[in-house]
Amino acid sequence: MADHNTYLRYKRDQRHLVYWIINTSAAILKKFPSERSVTGITTGELSLTALRSLSTLIAKHLDPIPGTIFRIFESIIESRKETHKIFLKITASDKDPEIQKSNESHKHWIDGLVQAFDALGGEAWKAARNPQTEIPVEDQEEVIFANQFSSLSLGDDAHAKCEESDHDTSGAEEIESTTQKAAGAAARSRQKPSKKGTKGKKGRRPKTKRKPADTTAAIDLLDLPLESYRIIEEDENGTVTDYLMAVYSLVQQMIELRHHLQGVWRQVAYNNMNSAVAANVSKVAIGMIKHTQSQIFVDFPGHDSFDTVMQTLTRGDPDKSQGRFHMQATKQGPGGSCGVSQQQHEIDVREEFFLNGYQDLFDFITDYQHTRSGKPTKSMLKVLQN
Repeated sequence: MADHNTYLRYKRDQRHLVYWIINTSAAILKKFPSERSVTGITTGELSLTALRSLSTLIAKHLDPIPGTIFRIFESIIESRKETHKIFLKITASDKDPEIQKSNESHKHWIDGLVQAFDALGGEAWKAARNPQTEIPVEDQEEVIFANQFSSLSLGDDAHAKCEESDHDTSGAEEIESTTQKAAGAAARSRQKPSKKGTKGKKGRRPKTKRKPADTTAAIDLLDLPLESYRIIEEDENGTVTDYLMAVYSLVQQMIELRHHLQGVWRQVAYNNMNSAVAANVSKVAIGMIKHTQSQIFVDFPGHDSFDTVMQTLTRGDPDKSQGRFHMQATKQGPGGSCGVSQQQHEIDVREEFFLNGYQDLFDFITDYQHTRSGKPTKSMLKVLQN
C-alpha cells in the first residue's frame, strides 16, 4: 500500500528541523552574547531570512553537525522541488499574472532553503557523505531531541577565546547542564497537574512562586509544543504552496491505494482470494485516506472538500488538464519481479482522479432526494436507459 504521506512527512521534517535550529542557536547565543548581529528566536516560528542567518551561526560554532539534520533539510528541499515541478506542468499554458507570481514565490522558497542548507554546510556534507555510516531514519527523533549542544566547538574558536576572559571556562558543559535542566522542566510541564485538593482548605488559592526574571530562552522554547515550530510564510503564496503540496500528496495516495485495491479484488475474482479479506483491506485503505485528510486539512480549514481539492488540482477545468498528468506503469518480469517502466503514460484525468465516480455519486444522491424510495426519477431513467 501507499507509504507515509508526502505532505505529512514534510510537516514532520519541517518541525524537527526548525526545533533543532532554534534551540541550537539559542544555546549558542546564550554562550556567546557578543554575537549581537544575529537575533535570537523566542517563538517557534522561523522566516527564511532567519533560517539562513541562524544556519550560518550554527555552522560557525557547532562541529560536527549531525548528518540527520542535513538529511531532513535535504528532504524538505526535495519535497518543495517536486511540488514546484508539478505546479509548472499544470500551469505551463496559463499566462495569468497571479500564476506567474505564485511560480516566482515557489522558486523563492526553494532558493532560500538551498541557501540556508549551504550556509549550514550542506554541500560539504554531500561531498563527504557515506551512506554506510549514516544513522538509520528511525533514529531521527532521538538525534533531534538529544542534547545537541555537547559537541559545541569551543576550544579552537577565536570567538570562544575572547569569551573565556569574561566567563567561566566550563564551556560546553555549562550549556549541556542548562539544556538538561530545561529539558527536564519541559518534560515535567507536559505532565497533567494533580487535581487533588486539601481537606478543609476549599476556596483558598494555592501559593505560587513567581518565575525569576532571568528565565533562560532555552527553557521558554522547550515549553513550546512541537507543533508550534514551523517556517513562517513571508506572503500568502507560501501558504498556497503548502496547500498544493497537501493536495498532490493526498491525491497521489488515493490513486496508489485505488490501484492496490483493484489488484486485491482481481485476486478475489480470478484467484480465489477470500472476499472478506479484500473487504477488510478496503476498510483499512479508506481509514488511511480519512486519517490523511484529517491530518492534512487541519492546516487548511474550509478547503478539505473533494470538490475544492479537484478544483485546485485541475485548475477548475478537468478537460483542459488532460495531457498534463502522467504516470509510470509497474511491469512484472520473469519470476514475479517487479520494476517501474521508464516510459510515462498519459492518464485519463476524469477517471484517474475519481471525477467520474464522484459525479455519478453526486447525481445519484441528488436524484434520490426527490423520491426517497430508491427508485430513480423519470429524468434519471432516461440517462440510465443506455
